Amino acid sequence: MLGAGLMETIKGWKKARQFEEILALNGFEGGVEKLIHSSLREGLICGALFAAAVFFFGQDFLAQVFAGGVGIVLPLCARVFYNYFLFDNRRRKIEGITPDFLLEASLFPKGTSLAEIIGVFSKRDYPFLSEEFMKAWHELQKGATPELCLSNMKKRVKSRAFSRAIDLVIEGTKSGADVAIVFKEAAEDQLETNALIRERKSSLVVEKYTLLFAGGIIVPLILGTVAGMLETLDFSALSEIGIGLSAIEKKDLLNAGKTASLIYIIEYALIASFFLAFQEHDRKKTVIYAAFLLPVSLCVYFFAQMA
Repeated sequence: MLGAGLMETIKGWKKARQFEEILALNGFEGGVEKLIHSSLREGLICGALFAAAVFFFGQDFLAQVFAGGVGIVLPLCARVFYNYFLFDNRRRKIEGITPDFLLEASLFPKGTSLAEIIGVFSKRDYPFLSEEFMKAWHELQKGATPELCLSNMKKRVKSRAFSRAIDLVIEGTKSGADVAIVFKEAAEDQLETNALIRERKSSLVVEKYTLLFAGGIIVPLILGTVAGMLETLDFSALSEIGIGLSAIEKKDLLNAGKTASLIYIIEYALIASFFLAFQEHDRKKTVIYAAFLLPVSLCVYFFAQMA
């Protein structure tokens, strides 16, 4: 569907190469090229349905074009950020059990080798973490050094907390010293950090859902209701006596107001999405929130006009 040259250009982008790695970790076969082609086929159907729905609700041509464009890119955005969500969820799970990993590492006797540590943790039942150690174990069996295996693991997980834990294990085993105390202190520090993060998220949850509720329901509901009421009002009597606008001018003004309301709803959803992602220190979530807020708010706005 896309030209070969354009596809090669996209696959050459740094972000696209990083996303290829995320797709592989999530078990998605075919890479970026398959994801884009599948999403565009569905997007054309979705765009046509969105444009037809907006036309049915009596919106102008600009709104129909915009709705069609949103429908075309929506499946691609949904797939991309669903995979980012899976990857982030996997990373958070690994970070959550990093203290347990460190505590168990502190129980190994002095002089335990990195290869032995990799072998032991590859047989544990830690969610996701044991899978990573199993990959490292397979690399070890193929001749890679333990340090390289653990370095590759850090690159796959992409977590600062987990990388620090792995670095501690590597340096501790290299030194040959009894590092049980260091591992225990690192585990306790990680537990305290996780507790602070959970407390911060709890304090922001009210603000988060207020923004989601306002952007997805309250604002579009009010604007849609007002637009629907204005459309039902009859100003023909005032026009006949020379007061107010003509029927054509009234229609043009009403269409301009509806377009402005539509743009305002979109801007509000995007700004709210960015603010929520900024609070969570993850800018990628801007599109995740927008992918939820935009269709919900637009549906509420259009249905409110019909009520």
